[in-house]
Amino acid sequence: GMVARLAARLEENPKYLQGWVRLARSYTVLGKRIDARDAMAKAVAAAPDNVEILTLYARAIRSAAGNTPTTGSVEIMQKVLSIDPTNVEALFFAGLAAAGAGDAAEAGQLWEKAQAGVPAGSDEYKALQRQIDGLAK
Repeated sequence: GMVARLAARLEENPKYLQGWVRLARSYTVLGKRIDARDAMAKAVAAAPDNVEILTLYARAIRSAAGNTPTTGSVEIMQKVLSIDPTNVEALFFAGLAAAGAGDAAEAGQLWEKAQAGVPAGSDEYKALQRQIDGLAK
């Protein structure tokens, strides 16, 4: 009931950015990944250049697709990179897209740039290194 009321209020006030984010999180908790994605799309409409909102939207797209990157989620991450060229998450997914397209050099550059944004020796750093090392195989 509360989620439905929030959704109804947001339809009346579609510019309420944090309301859309709250609704998306509520849908996620309820296991309604498609609804969460759609709510985040409305948040992006309210704030189309907000890196945090764009990142949440890309995550929601991937979640709705079974936690798999999609063309849409990669496009959103490319937009994030155009706004914030050092965004580690966007660099990671852009690297995955480049590797998937057979461009190992581009993928490696993107992942090395992402590594520069995380502490050396951290789990994220090591995961990025594994991706880079996997390019040589």
